[in-house]
Amino acid sequence: MGLYVSLWVSMGRYVSLWVSMCRCVSLCVALCPCVRAAVPPQSVSITWSPRSVRAGQPVELSCSAGSARPSPTLRWERGGTELPAEPLPPLPSSFGGLTARSRLRLLLTAADQGQRVTCVATSHRLGATVSAEHRLLVRRE
Repeated sequence: MGLYVSLWVSMGRYVSLWVSMCRCVSLCVALCPCVRAAVPPQSVSITWSPRSVRAGQPVELSCSAGSARPSPTLRWERGGTELPAEPLPPLPSSFGGLTARSRLRLLLTAADQGQRVTCVATSHRLGATVSAEHRLLVRRE
């Protein structure tokens, strides 16, 4: 039994709270309110390795999004098409949130030069989405 509440907070963000009654352990066992906040991802970042890639070489891109609760869903896109990626376990983040992580491996061709790859983080519970993009740079032989 509980109550789901959305609050408008600073910086134009909504924070949703699930307020329920749960048992707290103390000298006396009594009912007390417990609060779990649902917080959307604040930012997305992309890193890549190696920094300089030639056609025919693989590149690994990593995406992280946080701090959020629950951990957001990550997906990779190129030209509007979703790319298969490897989800990584989330890491603890600031304010009790989680940082979601994902890894994408691509074998680049000359045609990939200048293409944009986007990492999209979505909090389905809150309907919030943030993203970051990376432009692929392929060196000429």
